[in-house]
Order: sequence, then structure tokens, then C-alpha cells
Amino acid sequence: MYRDEQIIYGLLCLAALGFYFIVIPWQIEEPDWVAVSPAFLPKVCAILVFVLALYKLISTLSLANGTYLVSRSNYLYLFGVLAIVLVATLAMYWIGFWVSMIIALVPLQLIGGQRNFLALAIYTAVLTGSCWLLLDLAGLHIIAPY
Repeated sequence: MYRDEQIIYGLLCLAALGFYFIVIPWQIEEPDWVAVSPAFLPKVCAILVFVLALYKLISTLSLANGTYLVSRSNYLYLFGVLAIVLVATLAMYWIGFWVSMIIALVPLQLIGGQRNFLALAIYTAVLTGSCWLLLDLAGLHIIAPY
């Protein structure tokens, strides 16, 4: 077991806790007229990610050999991805879901290695359009908070 994997499991634990205690309560309004809260499934998923990551982290502590597969400079990419996702989540409040989704997809694809402008534009348009279509078919409409 490499030290990198333990770092990733630790980051997954922190991210799951952040989503459970910060993002979900801030982004999902809980109406008093529903039987099941709309935050129920995201909270279950966050708990599941936390428990599985914590289990893998604890079970691999004795197996670590201290070497790194990923260079330390690549962790800047990881922190860049986390920063983009955090800023996009916060920007949803001010500029809306769809605009912040499009703005976040482009740098994430660039970090992932996509350099073809046509593929970048098509992927962003198809992902945004399919999300909109699926939400529209389900009768779910994202309402701007302002």
C-alpha cells in the first residue's frame, strides 16, 4: 500500500464530512410538508463514502511502505480540482446552477488533459444539456436563490 492511497482516503473522509455538514445543509432546503427530506439520499451517500474511505484508511495503516506513486507536484492538480468544485458550488448561489456548471467543467477538463477545443465544447454542451433534459423530464426545476 502506497502512502498516496492513504492520503486520498483521508481526503475522501474530509470531503464527505464537508458535504454532509456544510454543502448539503446549505444547498438543500428542507420543506416541512414532505415525508422524506430531499437531503436524505445525499446524506446517505456522504455517510457511505465516509465510512468506506475511513475503513480503507484504517485497514491500510499497517501496510503503508512510505513511498509515493504520485509526485508531490501532482497534488497541486488535486487541490486545484477541489478548489474549482468549491468555487463552483459557492458560485451557484450568485450566478446560478447552469452558468457555474459550465464554468467549472472547462477547467476540470483542462486539468484532466483535454486540449481539443471541439471535444471540450461538445462534452460541456452534451453534459449540460443532458442534465437539463433529465431534470426537466423528472419535473425538477432548479430555482435561482435570488
